[in-house]
Amino acid sequence: MQMTKLKKLYRFYLKNFRYANFFMVCLFCALSVAFFDKRIAFYFKSQPELEALFAKITVVAKVYIWIALSGGACLFCTMMAGLSLSPDNYEKYTNYARSFMFMLVSIFSSALVIGVLKSAIGRARPLLLFSANIYGISPFTIDNSYMSFPSGHAQSICAAMTALFFIYPRYDFLYVLIALLLTFSRIVTSNHYLSDIVMGAYIAVITTIAVKNYFEKDGHSVRIYLKRDKKLVADGVNPSVKK
Repeated sequence: MQMTKLKKLYRFYLKNFRYANFFMVCLFCALSVAFFDKRIAFYFKSQPELEALFAKITVVAKVYIWIALSGGACLFCTMMAGLSLSPDNYEKYTNYARSFMFMLVSIFSSALVIGVLKSAIGRARPLLLFSANIYGISPFTIDNSYMSFPSGHAQSICAAMTALFFIYPRYDFLYVLIALLLTFSRIVTSNHYLSDIVMGAYIAVITTIAVKNYFEKDGHSVRIYLKRDKKLVADGVNPSVKK
């Protein structure tokens, strides 16, 4: 009887997984705001050596860095396509440029969503908790001290790593490790609460998936296949890879 209920619940989840995931993330963030965020923030504030260590790497998660990298890669591949002397090279670099354009649009579009939510919600950053014991919201603000939720740094790095996973999944473990390390750094350095980075990461992932679906609606995958990957291709060959 119990197994039957679990199976029904699982089928319901599969049928409505997008709404279910959104509900679970929102529920987790609400519980974190109520019970965990302040405690975690005070704990890491009491660890200055750890904070100093992560302060050196957290800057890598800035959104403009990943916009510049993806935009630069797209521009470079476009230039290489224009300079190509053979149809094969033209097609290859055009496909590469399209993949990096997907990455750029994913980062930029999720950053826009995060920017609107930050200003509309106006959550006070942890630094205000430590300096003035302020733990709340001030909706529709342009004051950066009240733009904690969701985390823009978590969004940028998670959007970039999710896009790279779709573009070239060979190093999927590395992408996950980088995303976890840099999002975690935002808590350790007292820039964000736990709920901030969870929501920022969630928005980044779902936005990137939506952008991927848009880019692939014509049946053209954003995935890049290099010559070294020929033997790994089990689900078809990208047009840019010749047998």
